[in-house]
Amino acid sequence: MSKFGMEAIETAGSISDSWTRLELTFGSVTSEMKKSISETATSTGRSGALTRGFFNQMGIAGIKNEKIISQSMEAISGKAYQTGNDFGTLGSQVQKMVLTGKILKKSLASMGVSMGDLASAMGTTEDEATDMFESLSSEERLKVFAKAMGDGTKANEMYKNSFEGIKTKAKAEFDGLVGAIGTPLLSVVIPILTTAKDTFSMFTDVFKKLP
Repeated sequence: MSKFGMEAIETAGSISDSWTRLELTFGSVTSEMKKSISETATSTGRSGALTRGFFNQMGIAGIKNEKIISQSMEAISGKAYQTGNDFGTLGSQVQKMVLTGKILKKSLASMGVSMGDLASAMGTTEDEATDMFESLSSEERLKVFAKAMGDGTKANEMYKNSFEGIKTKAKAEFDGLVGAIGTPLLSVVIPILTTAKDTFSMFTDVFKKLP
């Protein structure tokens, strides 16, 4: 098989696996979820793979409301571009605080968010912010972060027109095309790989039993 053919299969497999992970996290992948992920990727200028990963990340943190996840991604994406930080890094930092209920001041600083911003988003004082944040549900914590980071619309539009954003879009479109080509090949390749794995396991067991 050609190098392009293998790349197509690997891309299609990666896309398929990301949807499978979402199904494990949310119980099912509905048409509404697919639409929400597609719209979020479009509004932020981020790739479908990154968007699916973020949805799964927040789902693992206990958030099942797709609208809240989408709104928070738009806010985090905007902040990532504004601060020059990697989106994945900021997403992981937010997930950790949403999951644990613990405010990490160093992480806040890297996000360009202050304790005052967080307190204001909760309608409380900085002195009371830590305890109040811990008392909230996962979804409420994520909403607080989205509010504290502010509207990311302008920053996301600037990102989409930036060199990085244009490069991301071009790669996403190429990956989508390559994945579409590789998808029908998966149904052929997976059974072959499964058979090969089972055969290898059989021979391994036989050799282990040899004196």
